[in-house]
Amino acid sequence: QKSQDYGGRMSPVGQAAGGIAGFLHANRLLECLQQQAILLWVVLPIFALSQGLIPALRPTCSSGAADVSYIFLVFAVGAYFISEARAWSSTKALASAPEMMVLRTFGVLRARKWLFLFGMLEIINLYNDLTFPLLSYHCQGDLSQTWAESLAQQVGPDHFGVVLLRRTHVWHLSAFCTVASVLVGLHGLFKLLNFQFISEGHYAQSSSQYTPMTMASSDEDCRIPGEDCMQISYVAEYAGVPSVARLSQEIGLQRRYVFDAKESLGGALGSARIREDVLFGKLNRESIHELRDAEQQERVDDALSLNLRSFLVGKVIIGNVLQMWMQVMFLQLAFDKLGGEARGKLVARIALSVTHVILRTWFKMVKCDCCALVLASFAVSVAVWACVKAYFVFTCPSHEWHLLAGCIAAPSAV
Repeated sequence: QKSQDYGGRMSPVGQAAGGIAGFLHANRLLECLQQQAILLWVVLPIFALSQGLIPALRPTCSSGAADVSYIFLVFAVGAYFISEARAWSSTKALASAPEMMVLRTFGVLRARKWLFLFGMLEIINLYNDLTFPLLSYHCQGDLSQTWAESLAQQVGPDHFGVVLLRRTHVWHLSAFCTVASVLVGLHGLFKLLNFQFISEGHYAQSSSQYTPMTMASSDEDCRIPGEDCMQISYVAEYAGVPSVARLSQEIGLQRRYVFDAKESLGGALGSARIREDVLFGKLNRESIHELRDAEQQERVDDALSLNLRSFLVGKVIIGNVLQMWMQVMFLQLAFDKLGGEARGKLVARIALSVTHVILRTWFKMVKCDCCALVLASFAVSVAVWACVKAYFVFTCPSHEWHLLAGCIAAPSAV
């Protein structure tokens, strides 16, 4: 009866029920993301700050971060397990059966396990970045003056960077990078707490006037639009749930398409034959008639491009690259002051940050434009540079290395 009355599509009442259900699933998803984001950008920074007030949790130059301080990190990862599972289930409920088939074909669902592990890596990396200023504070000494003298050998004593370093401390710079990262995260949390669906008014009307006469007449009018899916993907990144961010993004990309029975091509079988002829060169590509919602496609693509640029600048460059570079410089300047255990933990921090930057840009480069490609290339270049610099810290006699000059003499020897 359904196929006879509505051409194989769901009835208007069924469409409205599906739209309202999708809206409810999206709200449950946002609740999970909000809880996880509060944990990352409110609870975790507060605990990191408390380490400076509790003697048993303070880092030392000999052993680095206190081992007992990682107990809270275990609880944070455990909370991530629960939030990710709930958010993933709610996100899958937003996709229709044909969209789920496409996502399985593209391997989006199979990628969940890797993105889940990456989410754990992101929490650990954030925790290390939040606690690094405490280590640089307790081992500061005259590191800023050493850095200033080293930089003066390369650019001259009157350079702005040399003057700045002589008037500040290394832990000031690391604290500045950490505060900038937390502010970026709080910005994402603010957007998450004030999330507004573009289609919210339509669903509210549908739920209050649940009759066939007031419902939309097509499936596309009752599903969450692609722009909303892209915004969910954006805020999911700030909640530290990359698996949900990737799934929401791919669902949003599928919303660019609309149903086409392809009757002019002889139905699905005729369309398949034309695709086969195009594949073997018998017909040109224009012979494939894929029906897209041009307006929806433009809005989705614009949202994807804007979100990607904002994410690379805020979450990757400001939130990770700056602190990663500060950690490498601290390893170079405080090498002789740090104990063996502290050096090992600091090298592990740097390796974790480098891995995070490279994997982050790799996962986000699925869909990119030229501007995003430039930003991603910059982030990866700095990560590779940090790896090389950390290697030469151990091989150079003075523990100082410059990209152009190579190993340089210690300032006291000049």
